[in-house]
Amino acid sequence: MWKSRFALVVAASLMVALVSTSTNAAPVPANGSFTYSIPGLNTVDTGNITSNTTTLTLALFPEMLVTSFVDPYLGNPNNFCGIAANGGCTSQHDPGFLGVGSLVGLSPLTLPVSSSPTTIAGQVSASTDFGAPSETFAVFFDLTTVRTSELIPTTANSAGSLVLDFLGTLTSSTNDVYTVGQATSMTIDCTQSGLEEAITCTGTIATPLQVAVPEPASLVLLGSALFGFGVLRRRILSTPAPLA
Repeated sequence: MWKSRFALVVAASLMVALVSTSTNAAPVPANGSFTYSIPGLNTVDTGNITSNTTTLTLALFPEMLVTSFVDPYLGNPNNFCGIAANGGCTSQHDPGFLGVGSLVGLSPLTLPVSSSPTTIAGQVSASTDFGAPSETFAVFFDLTTVRTSELIPTTANSAGSLVLDFLGTLTSSTNDVYTVGQATSMTIDCTQSGLEEAITCTGTIATPLQVAVPEPASLVLLGSALFGFGVLRRRILSTPAPLA
């Protein structure tokens, strides 16, 4: 009988350890989408948007800032939202720290315009400064490819447009709050209302939630716990019933 009790204690302990490991697991998958402004003098190498345009150069000043959020995003809370509800955020969602007015950085600022996927080494960041160096929080994304999904030349009678689509991954965040390696997409959408007119652009970042895959150690714990329950069950079934 003591062996059966020992098997039960071991199995229960392993299950507690597994639950504890899962509860304390960090970081968490990011899930969200936000848009940002790209103000200033944005230009193309052809002056106006034409079918021969090969590069888009974004303005360095003034600053690019987060302007709005999609919340919920893909059916889940937008956990980039960490500031009081505004700009589409229904509320704050842990572990987010971004809000309308958060700073966005992008490198490089000169981007290829081509319908074929083009390899790039780019980075975009979104950060919030709460007033002190130790209170600046940021999330970083690496961009690996870009392609032009739309190019409508500007004419004397109609506006032109230019849309660039990027693929990449979430690479890091302050305090490692987000899971790295998550697939990320970015879109830069530019329009030119007429010949010689300014080119205005906006950007959108989106990172879908990923279902967490159990770590090998967690799987070992789970397997051990199930094995312990199996041993206990066999011993109980094999124990002769007490005589009446």
